[in-house]
Amino acid sequence: MVSLKNLGFASMTAVRFALGTVMVGYGIQKLTNRQIQLGAWSYARPLGESSGVALTWAFLGYSPMFQFLLGAFEVIPGLLLLFSRTRRIGTLLMFPVLANVVMINFFLHLWLDTRWLSSILLALNTFLILYDFEVYWGIASRLLTSPHPIPNRKLRLAAKLAALAIPAAVLGLLQFWGNSVWASQVEPITDFIGRRQINSAGTWKVQSLHINAEPVAAAGYSLYFDFFHTCAYSDGMQKKLGKFEADRLRHTFEISGIPFGTTSGTMKGSYRLGGDQLFLDGRQDGQPVSLVLQRANWGPQLPW
Repeated sequence: MVSLKNLGFASMTAVRFALGTVMVGYGIQKLTNRQIQLGAWSYARPLGESSGVALTWAFLGYSPMFQFLLGAFEVIPGLLLLFSRTRRIGTLLMFPVLANVVMINFFLHLWLDTRWLSSILLALNTFLILYDFEVYWGIASRLLTSPHPIPNRKLRLAAKLAALAIPAAVLGLLQFWGNSVWASQVEPITDFIGRRQINSAGTWKVQSLHINAEPVAAAGYSLYFDFFHTCAYSDGMQKKLGKFEADRLRHTFEISGIPFGTTSGTMKGSYRLGGDQLFLDGRQDGQPVSLVLQRANWGPQLPW
């Protein structure tokens, strides 16, 4: 009769051979720069028209050395899994690799089949960790053993306080600096660029343009704003570059270097948001200008 212990050992052996073999196979494809391929037409398309899959593949495959190293990080743990003496090291090294693959597949919306396969491989890796959990826990306990205390009580107390105070002070200063930069440079213009400028955020299509209450043809024109406080006005063929400022609290704005119609001076005025539209009313070269913009292809944004 087969004992539970023998059954567990047989299952562990089958899992490590399966996981190791699959991951070595995937890794070899990357070592030889064969897995991540993207057709030439994808590189000819505008960035905003590319799918998430194409963008991900273009990034991962851009550097042959990067793809080679990705393969090495899969092959080495996979080979270690194939030998009984090194299987535990291979199991530990493989876990972050597979966790990263699963996150890429799910959060970058890659193919459904690869999501399922990577999830299954991660589950197999988790099974191997649980099988030898006592061994890993023993190693972790030894790594987390308290160091020998400093004999002098006052020095020991000072060392503990410093260990808490110094990192807290550094992190606090970095957080304060980061918040200050955000509050002064980005927060005032978030109505124009979004709170997270990626996935086409900051791109607006011109819905209407009026100068001196007269409509000006602007069909097909676009305005682009970015977090460097620069902007671009394009008709699809030519592009004019300028700068802009905005105050989210006062709902005021200023655009310079962009000619609207026949005007070319700085446009100053007020704005308001209405759903996915941005309404700007101001003056340029002494003439009243009214501009209505519509968000264009803004992808997923943070909910806060």
